Amino acid sequence: YGDQFPPQWTTESSHLFINPGVYKVSAKVEDDQGAFDTASIYVMINPLANKPPQISSLTITPKTGDAPLEVHFSVAASDSDGEFLHFKWIMGTGHEFFSSSEFVFTYWYAGKYPVTVIAYDDKWGTDTISDTVIVTGDNGNKPILTAYPVPAFTFQEVYFKLENAPEDYKDAFYYWDFPRGGPTMGSDSNVFRFQLEGEYEIKLSVFLKDMFHTYTVPVKVIMPKFTSPNPLGY
Repeated sequence: YGDQFPPQWTTESSHLFINPGVYKVSAKVEDDQGAFDTASIYVMINPLANKPPQISSLTITPKTGDAPLEVHFSVAASDSDGEFLHFKWIMGTGHEFFSSSEFVFTYWYAGKYPVTVIAYDDKWGTDTISDTVIVTGDNGNKPILTAYPVPAFTFQEVYFKLENAPEDYKDAFYYWDFPRGGPTMGSDSNVFRFQLEGEYEIKLSVFLKDMFHTYTVPVKVIMPKFTSPNPLGY
């Protein structure tokens, strides 16, 4: 049958081809004197068409509130013929992230933000759902350390920034405390890749003249489930 299964010694036969491809199927007839004849045909087995994932709901908590507004997102999705789902989150602020089915994002300014989630399966099929977050009021002028995306995948770049920093912070010294290597100097923003899954607390220390301030942000890191090749590109 052209797929390494043993031959069948019969005048009629059936066979189950497991994998897609082109197979050369041969038949041989031989008499008791050793004379024989053969005939062959080619059988093409097409791959199964991919069934794209389906998103059933997008939960946003809260959908409205005063800035700065920390919003928790959760999307419910399934894939009938695959195992892995990853999600692209488009936050309506110019920020786009690949993450899991749960995501946390902080909106700093009043406005109406369209949020779109794209679900990817392991065969590059997609489904999309959208909703809107409405932010009111002002941001209260409170510096807060943020991290995106959260949760993050191992070896994915996570972006950190001290949002809404006072004007005099431009002359400050910044020390970042990441899981390896100890504190490192930098600016009010940084990028880091976590090699191991787990739950981390990242600390930023700000020194300005005789003042000292510390800001922290939690980061959850999980293992990606895509097999290679990865349609998300990391």
